[in-house]
Amino acid sequence: MYKNYIFDLYGTLIDIETNEYDMEAWTKMATTLSFHDVTYSPVQLKEAYFACCELQMRNGKTKHKYPDIDVVEIFEMIFKNKGKTATKTLATHLAQELRAFTTLRLKLRDGAMKFLSELKRKKKNVYLLSNAQKCYALPEMRKLGILKYFDGIVISSEYQCTKPGKEIFDVLFDKYIKDDKRSCVMIGNDLTSDIAGATAYHIDGMYLDVNNTGEQGTKCKYRVDDGSLEMARKMLLK
Repeated sequence: MYKNYIFDLYGTLIDIETNEYDMEAWTKMATTLSFHDVTYSPVQLKEAYFACCELQMRNGKTKHKYPDIDVVEIFEMIFKNKGKTATKTLATHLAQELRAFTTLRLKLRDGAMKFLSELKRKKKNVYLLSNAQKCYALPEMRKLGILKYFDGIVISSEYQCTKPGKEIFDVLFDKYIKDDKRSCVMIGNDLTSDIAGATAYHIDGMYLDVNNTGEQGTKCKYRVDDGSLEMARKMLLK
């Protein structure tokens, strides 16, 4: 049995569906920005947002093999494009508004709460290592009642690098995990980022095939073909 359990978030613990191409959402965002004297049409705002994302990713590739954006900085750029300044607090709020407008579904996956609570009852260390936006992930985890279970959280937007890159695993271990890697298991629903990243870092991996794709690729120690967290719990905590 392992001492340290490292979870991915979206698709692994949280079932989410978003649509950042929904023009109704961009219409709402354009209206919100107009209250701050920042004027875009919905189409212009959508185009500006994705252009800023692309620019930030391009700049990020000069520093990291697997870069990430920070959506808070994107909204700061959107204001700057109009000769305005957004504070970090305002930019964070606006990013969260966009998330609210574009989220179609947000709920825990079956078995998530039971898995996490049992790990804590057994005095295990629980960590999050997620390719995500911090200003989205933490409030969503809090809303769904799972934030309290984590002993350490590393989210890609804060460091602007992602799984499967070694750098973000280094952050997790430098900040939180001082044990031998053999005491750790990475649990995730993505063979490329979660499992390949863990394998390259010499951590055991458990792949949850949430969508029953039958996808093969990076070998891992454990595989749950239907993505069931209940089965994952039983396999790891037997």
